[in-house]
Amino acid sequence: MKKLGIRFSVGFLLFVAMWVGGFLSGWRYGVVVKQQSAYDQTVKVVAYDLSDLIEADQRYSTRSHLSRISRLISETLEGETLEGETLAGETLAGEWSNPNLNPGIIEHPAARSLIVEQSGKNHRRIDELLKELRLKQEHVVMVR
Repeated sequence: MKKLGIRFSVGFLLFVAMWVGGFLSGWRYGVVVKQQSAYDQTVKVVAYDLSDLIEADQRYSTRSHLSRISRLISETLEGETLEGETLAGETLAGEWSNPNLNPGIIEHPAARSLIVEQSGKNHRRIDELLKELRLKQEHVVMVR
């Protein structure tokens, strides 16, 4: 009979340990999701260094490169934003067209960079777009 009691207590301890572990991992996931949501809705100003994209192609001037890249970024984000999304409590026609964030992109030819003021979600999209451009540029250079 004693062996049955010991097995029961070990089994019970394992059950409790698994339950506590599951609870804590679920709590940790909730904290991460909350932080991600806060980042997505917070407006930030980020400077993107584009010197590597500009130096590789000498056909156009720096100003021309920056305007082409800023136009590509704004067109891409305008196509991806959802109508009626809310940011900081106000309903927008799309996050990119937020009137409080104009001009949105400032070109800085001397530093070969773009200064962008947008939400965290849009900055993540911009990072992905620039990563794609860099990969395509590397592919073009390798083909030449």
